[in-house]
Amino acid sequence: MSAPVKERPSTAGRITLGVGIVLFLHAAFSTYEFLSQGKSLDLGTGSTKYESAIPSDMMAELLISFAVLVVGCAMTTPALRPISWSTRMRETSIDRVDGRSSFANVRHRGAHLFGTRT
Repeated sequence: MSAPVKERPSTAGRITLGVGIVLFLHAAFSTYEFLSQGKSLDLGTGSTKYESAIPSDMMAELLISFAVLVVGCAMTTPALRPISWSTRMRETSIDRVDGRSSFANVRHRGAHLFGTRT
């Protein structure tokens, strides 16, 4: 089997991924600060209305950052390789295929392990 070709991710994909990470971390930090401020003002603990009502701009930032992250991940993945048997056999020599051991036949042990079948 030949070695996989090393492909560098595109620069635009890496920049998009970096921007997505920064946006995601900013959204997480903003949410943390919002909840910390509520706790310091003693607006509630546990599952209160304050903690479940995160502002819509923070939720929008989180969703946008997630979308940017997905696009960045898609842009940085390498090209898919074909996985069919014929493609594999084009890459592999016949000596390598024939040199492997075949499946072991263990059906002859059944009579000793489980008794004879009637």
